[in-house]
Amino acid sequence: MKRLFFFFVALCWGLLLPAQTIIDMGTGKVRGKTTTDYRQENNAILYRAAKDSAAYQSLVVRALNALHTDSLPQAEQLLTEAIALRPDATANQTLLHLLGEIAMAQQRYGLAVERLAKVLSKNPNNHRARYEKASAEVEIGNYQSAIDNCNVLLNSRQLDYTQEQILFLRGSAALHARLYVAARQDFTQILQQNPQSQSANLLLITVDYADGHTQQAMDRLNLLLQQQPDFVDALQLRAELEIKQGQYAAAVYDLDKAISFNPSSATLYRLRAEAHKALGKEKAAEQDLAKAKSFLSLPR
Repeated sequence: MKRLFFFFVALCWGLLLPAQTIIDMGTGKVRGKTTTDYRQENNAILYRAAKDSAAYQSLVVRALNALHTDSLPQAEQLLTEAIALRPDATANQTLLHLLGEIAMAQQRYGLAVERLAKVLSKNPNNHRARYEKASAEVEIGNYQSAIDNCNVLLNSRQLDYTQEQILFLRGSAALHARLYVAARQDFTQILQQNPQSQSANLLLITVDYADGHTQQAMDRLNLLLQQQPDFVDALQLRAELEIKQGQYAAAVYDLDKAISFNPSSATLYRLRAEAHKALGKEKAAEQDLAKAKSFLSLPR
C-alpha cells in the first residue's frame, strides 16, 4: 500500500509546484522562466545584497550564476558562505529560502524543513516557504505539521497558490496519515470545483481502497476508464489493485493496454513482470524486467 500512496502523491506533484519556484523539485534543475522573470528576481536579491560588503555580493552573484547553470552543490556552498560572512545581511532570508529549495531539489527533505522553518520564524507570511515546508514534511512523515501548514495557507489571503493546490497537498498528507475521512473531503472538494481533475479522481479512488472500500474503489475506477479508456495512470492503478487482489491475468491485460499507450515506462514493465511472475511466466517476467532496466538507464 505504501508504494501506491507514494506513486499517486507523485502523480499530482507537478500540479502542486508553483510556477514561480526557482528549482524544479522533480528534476533538481532550475525551472524554465522567461529571461525577464529571471532577471527581475535576481535583481531583487542583488539589490539587497548590494547593501553589504563586496565579498558578500560576489558570493551571492556566483551562487545565482550556479543556480542558473543547475550547479546546485556549488550554489549551496556559496550561499552558505555568504550567510556565514554576513549573518545580519538583509538578503539572508532570501538566501536561506533558496537553500531550502536546493535541499528540496536534492531530496534532503529533513534539511529543507529545517531551513524553511528558519525562514518562517522570521517571516510567518512567507507563503511560498510554508507551502514548500509542508511539501517536505509529507516526504519525511510529518503529516500533521504539513496539514497544519496547509490550514494556515487556506485561512490566509495569499495569492501564491490556488485553493486546489493546497487541498491536494493537505489531502495527500491526510492520506499518508491514514486520515481517510479528511483526505476524502479534500479530494471531493477539488472534484466539486474541478470535475475534470484526473489526479483528484485517482487519489479519491486510492483513499477508498486504503480505507477498505475495495468494491467502491474498483467501481469508481471502472467508470473512469469507461469514460477515458486511454488514461494510462488509471490503467496502472487498476493493475496495481488487481495484483493486490491476486487477479494477475486482469492486471496483465490492463498493463498491456497501458504499455501500448506509453511504451517507455519502466514502472509499467516492472508491474507487468510482477504479474507475469505470479502467473508462472518466468521468461516473460525476465523480458519485462530487462525492458524496465533499459528505460531506467536512458539519459533523462
